[in-house]
Amino acid sequence: MSGSVAKGHPNKPFSELAAPKYGKGKPKQQEVKILHINVRSLRRKIDELEAFLVDEDIDVLCLTEHWLTKEEMEVVHLQGYMMKGFSERKDFTGNFDTFLESMEGILTQLSRNRQIILAGDFNVSFNTLDVNTSKLCDLLASFGLERTIFEPTRGDSCLDNVFLSSAMELCGSQVCDIGISDHKGQLVKFLGCETTGFTQNKKMYRPVTQRGLFMLHSRLSEISWDFITVDSTSGEQKFSHFMDILQEAYTYSFPKKTYVVRSDQGNNISWFNTELRAMREHLRFLRELKGQYGFVSDQYYKNYKNLYRNKIRKAKINANDNLVKSSSNPAKTVWNIINKKRGKSNKCPGSSDLSSDDFNNFFGNIAGNIVNHIPDVHLDPVNNIDFLVPPPLFSFSEVTFNEVRDVIDNLKNKNSKDIFGFNLKIVKCIKNIILIPLTRLIFVLEKIFFQLF
Repeated sequence: MSGSVAKGHPNKPFSELAAPKYGKGKPKQQEVKILHINVRSLRRKIDELEAFLVDEDIDVLCLTEHWLTKEEMEVVHLQGYMMKGFSERKDFTGNFDTFLESMEGILTQLSRNRQIILAGDFNVSFNTLDVNTSKLCDLLASFGLERTIFEPTRGDSCLDNVFLSSAMELCGSQVCDIGISDHKGQLVKFLGCETTGFTQNKKMYRPVTQRGLFMLHSRLSEISWDFITVDSTSGEQKFSHFMDILQEAYTYSFPKKTYVVRSDQGNNISWFNTELRAMREHLRFLRELKGQYGFVSDQYYKNYKNLYRNKIRKAKINANDNLVKSSSNPAKTVWNIINKKRGKSNKCPGSSDLSSDDFNNFFGNIAGNIVNHIPDVHLDPVNNIDFLVPPPLFSFSEVTFNEVRDVIDNLKNKNSKDIFGFNLKIVKCIKNIILIPLTRLIFVLEKIFFQLF
């Protein structure tokens, strides 16, 4: 199982990894960093991994043996990175030659014109004169892939490695002890184009500007609302025409703009404080003493590591609490925290052919279906009432202009938009223009509702 996460440079947009598009002339070069870790289960190590990455400038992070299910992959999130993952828990059988045949088939399908980065735990010892190691390196070399790691990554063995296409200019490589696995990470630096191969993710929106509000006010001032008093059309048609006028004026006054989605950079992690940074470095020191010199017992190291994890958990809780308490909209802030934790996924849980009418008809007919299935007892329930039923107090009255104006004025100012794209700032701006036609439209719809009873 493997997964990749990509991060944009400071003030640089990013999305999924893709081939860069070059214009005329030679593209500018800059250093790109990729880190591979055989993480051996990511579930309980996300906080520690974020704490390590907060002071690093890693562009692409590759995690193998994360042991996450497909469902977990859709919600897991590392702050400052976009997740692209693969989950496979099958037990593959076969000898090493079968593995080489599969690897050759995959590399053959890739374009020879593309630059390839291959990272992972290959389960061969690259620092020994092993037959399987020679076979693997010869195969990868035939596709122009060169080995970059020559130091041990687990114990005395070099099991993990990163291979780069020979056309890529290597700037440096090293192993680093992350402290979340018995495998060390492999950090490789190479020269890439200025965009580092990340495509820009663009979105459209309509900014509400003062100029747009003036244009909207001016455009609606020229509209004739006489259609509301015409008896030849139904109330629904009048309402649809009313909303079409507002929608057309809105789209004309507030043209679409394009903006680039940028990443939430890892350096923006607010919960990582000075105390945690000191504990992280001390834990790294203890790990070195334990591994190289044996001066620290396993139990002492384990206890301090658990203390470090608990401190991280409490720091994140306190940071979120302070963020919610200082927010002007606590509910929205809570949901922003939740969505960030689960990766800000906007995917629907599943597709459905159910229409809105089917949905409304189902719930609208529930009461009728219940009544129709009640057995007939041939008794009038009114006879069981031994007191006089008071006259109904429910009645209709004509809505006045002042009442509609007061309702609009009393609405809280919010930037959230409805299905038509309007927010309260826009509605209050055009209040005096739509007040009379809106009131008359309400009265028309009220009369229709009254006629149903």
